[in-house]
Amino acid sequence: MSGSQNAGHRNRLRHKFELGGLEILEEHEILELLLFYCIPRRDTNKIAHGLISKFGSLINVLNADKKELMAAGVSEKASEYLCDLKNIFEIYYASRCSNEAKYINLEILPDLIYRSFDADKFSYYMILLNSRHKLIYSGQIKDKESVESSVVSMTGMYKAVYAVVAEYRGFSECLCNDSDKEFVNGLSNNLKSVNIRLLDYIVLNENECYSFRNGQTQRKKVCCKPQ
Repeated sequence: MSGSQNAGHRNRLRHKFELGGLEILEEHEILELLLFYCIPRRDTNKIAHGLISKFGSLINVLNADKKELMAAGVSEKASEYLCDLKNIFEIYYASRCSNEAKYINLEILPDLIYRSFDADKFSYYMILLNSRHKLIYSGQIKDKESVESSVVSMTGMYKAVYAVVAEYRGFSECLCNDSDKEFVNGLSNNLKSVNIRLLDYIVLNENECYSFRNGQTQRKKVCCKPQ
């Protein structure tokens, strides 16, 4: 791949990431993005494909030590970079779980989720909990089609047990119809098949929110966005 072709490819991959986030990238593309910062000119697409092929997955690449990476043809600098990334991720995850995690009262979930929404950027949101209902992850979901895959992916990454999904509908008056019930039931059953329990699916608009867990609608006095 020539220099101009390589630059064009990198720009296209960065643009793809900016538009859809990590969820829409293949494992080798995520690895490519990481390698951009330590391999400025070489064809990182070929390197990423080779590493994924040799080690089997992105997580196995990141778990490899410096000697293994260098034996696979990665430069010493890039090998040190990937090993450092793994250590940083481990420190971040441990810090997040021990210092920021908190136990979640299911009764305040609608309010907690409502305050987390940025309606201008996304319409779906998830909260992941461990077996003791401790918050271990929260974040946006790209769209309805990727709800299930995003929950499964992040649950596996953070070793969560329970999931809560929320959907924001702006000024919509309908918070629960037959189609919604069918979708939530299907989602719950599919997650259960991979040992994830859907604790609640919450639909919100500007004035109220509906909890599938208790089948109740709560007015804005509970679901109030900060001014």
